[in-house]
Amino acid sequence: MSQSNPRFISPQEYLRREVKALEKHEYFEGNITQRDPSCFKHSLITVNGIVVFHRALQDSEFQIFDSNLRILASKITFFTYPDFMIVRGTEKLMRGRDDVLLNP
Repeated sequence: MSQSNPRFISPQEYLRREVKALEKHEYFEGNITQRDPSCFKHSLITVNGIVVFHRALQDSEFQIFDSNLRILASKITFFTYPDFMIVRGTEKLMRGRDDVLLNP
């Protein structure tokens, strides 16, 4: 996939492409952009954040997920991979998919 795409891409087409892609991409209202690779410091901060929240939220109704799970902000049709996310209660996944979270 290219860095950006001048023609409108449907969310369904984005998700089909993303399954096959070697790198992660984000989707915003018809446009696809390649996600920048993380650096050492960014990775360290992310892991530390996950550890801190995991400890703080143990034995609670919250779950923590890493950046391998994509989220959909449906009001603006935005798919992205946050560094980590926290879900209260049961996670809600996009129908027919196990890689798109709807309720972070």
